[in-house]
Amino acid sequence: MSSDDELAHGGSGEIGCGASGWPVGLTDGVSRELLASGELSWCYAYLDLRATTEGPPKSAAQWFGELLVEGGERLFVLGEALYPSGHEDVTVLLDGASGAVYLACPDEDGVLRRGLLASSPRALIALILVVESTTLCATGDYEQVEGDDGAPYGPATVDAAVRLGLREMREADPQLWERTDGRPAHW
Repeated sequence: MSSDDELAHGGSGEIGCGASGWPVGLTDGVSRELLASGELSWCYAYLDLRATTEGPPKSAAQWFGELLVEGGERLFVLGEALYPSGHEDVTVLLDGASGAVYLACPDEDGVLRRGLLASSPRALIALILVVESTTLCATGDYEQVEGDDGAPYGPATVDAAVRLGLREMREADPQLWERTDGRPAHW
C-alpha cells in the first residue's frame, strides 16, 4: 500500500437499493455509468474486476462480513488483485460517492487498510490501458531480421519504454501521483 494508506474501521452491515435500483451510497454518476455498461468488469493488469458481473456491487461491509468497515456503506467491491498481500487477499474497492478506487486489505488487527489505486474509474481504465499496451509491447518478438534498420533492442530500449510508460501513467491520472507522493499502490 502507498504512504497515504487510509485506515478504515467501524461501520454497519447491509446496504439496500434506492429508488434508482442502485445501492444506497453509490451516488457517483460516472461510476454508475461505467458499471451499467460493463466497463468496470474485466481482468487485466493483475486486477480481476469481475465481482459485479452477477449483479449490483456488494458493499465492503457485506464483502468483509465480521470486519467492521468505516464508510462501508459507500465502498463497493469491484474485485481483487491477482496477488496476495502476504496474509490476505487484496480487494479492489470503489468509493461510491467520490469515484476513487482503492486496494484494500485487512491488517493483523482487523483494520482495513486502503491505498489509492486510481482517482476515478475513468483514470483506472486509462492506467490499465497503459499497463496492458506496455506489456504487449514488451512481450513482442524483437529479433531483428537481416536488412532491418530499426532501432536496436536492449537496456537502452527498456529504459526508454519504462520512462514512456511512467510518463503516460502520470498523464492518465495526475491526481493519483499527487495524492500518493509519487508512490501509488499497485502501479
